[in-house]
Amino acid sequence: MFSLVARKEYLKDMCKFGKGLTAYCNSGQIYTDLKEKLGSIDIRLKTMAKANILSFTELKKNRISYNKMDTGGEFMGHTPVREIWFKCNNLGLPYISLKDS
Repeated sequence: MFSLVARKEYLKDMCKFGKGLTAYCNSGQIYTDLKEKLGSIDIRLKTMAKANILSFTELKKNRISYNKMDTGGEFMGHTPVREIWFKCNNLGLPYISLKDS
């Protein structure tokens, strides 16, 4: 699994890595050979991507707090750097706003 952002202004110390990564999704395939370490999570950059992707496999290496009764389905990911609140859209899919994080 991997994490990917589409806007480089969210990252500061991008560097090239090895052979790169090709990912396949509903809109086709994307390739990137740029990454940065954000806390304990490796983040890849692809400026032409249509969405930001955060790997829950990577996030689960840290602590996650979830209480549907108290938060309306929202949950918190705890990283060594900060806490990240995830909200759910009207279909129940989790998301974060990088602008607000």
